[in-house]
Formats: sequence, C-alpha cells, structure tokens
Amino acid sequence: MWKMDSAGVQLFNAIRSNDKAIFKQLGVSVDYKIKSVIQLEKLLVQLYSEMKTSIPSIIVAAVGYYYGQTLIRNFKNGIWVTDEGTSLKDIFVEIEINNEITIMYPFRRVMRFLENQEYSMTAIYNAMKAMTGTKRNISELPKKTTINYGGMLISSERLPEIRKNKE
Repeated sequence: MWKMDSAGVQLFNAIRSNDKAIFKQLGVSVDYKIKSVIQLEKLLVQLYSEMKTSIPSIIVAAVGYYYGQTLIRNFKNGIWVTDEGTSLKDIFVEIEINNEITIMYPFRRVMRFLENQEYSMTAIYNAMKAMTGTKRNISELPKKTTINYGGMLISSERLPEIRKNKE
C-alpha cells in the first residue's frame, strides 16, 4: 500500500534539509516535541479520511522523519542509521535506554499507524519515556501496550509493579 523505494536515503536527506519548510506547509511547528507528533497524528487521520485512498508517500516520509528526529532529540544517544540505497522503510533510529540499544523504525511506524491507529507513534514514545525512568506517568500509556523492558515483552500495566520490585 505504501511504496517506499530504494531511493529512500535520497528522500530522507531531502526531507532533512527542508524540514522546517515542509512542516510549515503542513501547519506544524518544528520543535520536535511530542505535542507536535500528536498534531501530526491528527493531521494524518484527517488527510486519510479526506483522501479516501492512500496519503502521498512524501507526507508519510516527512512524518516518519519528524517522528524519528523527535525520538533522537528527546532521548540520549539517539542516531539515525542509514545505508546508501536503503529503502526508506528500512532506515531506523538507534536509541540507548538503560544501557540497552532500542531500535525504532519511524517510517514503518507511520505506515502501521495509517493502517491501524492503535499503532500510535505517541504510545511508543510514552512507553520509551517510561522505560528511561523519568517521572512520566505510566498510566498515560494505552492499557494493551506491550513494552520491551530488559529484553522481555511485558504489558504496560505491569511496568509500575516490576519497577517497584526492582528497587
């Protein structure tokens, strides 16, 4: 449904060079905070309902870039990982959380969100924030969210209980 060809790195670099202009056109402030990602999710839902088909790949790519950049700017030790000739969907972000490398595919997440809104970008962001040990309220996470915590997939509902037992 969402075609991302092998020119992904070129498109990625073009978006990276023009991010402020692209998001100004979309009416989103470029501050790389989670509130802007929420705005983008709402925009995608609106565009999807108006277009009745698929959203242009350039918009999907731009939102994926913004999401990845938001992760990098809000977590320590985050980097983009790209290889020449790689398709856009295979470009990912590596983030170190609690001395473990977490890999996130922002472009795939946007595509999954468009297929099913339960795959929210903000839910993953909040799960990752909760894992870093910040004082973020874990109750904000959707009840059925599964989190990779210490190499185990657990329900977000159990995360406070597990943290308490570790202390």
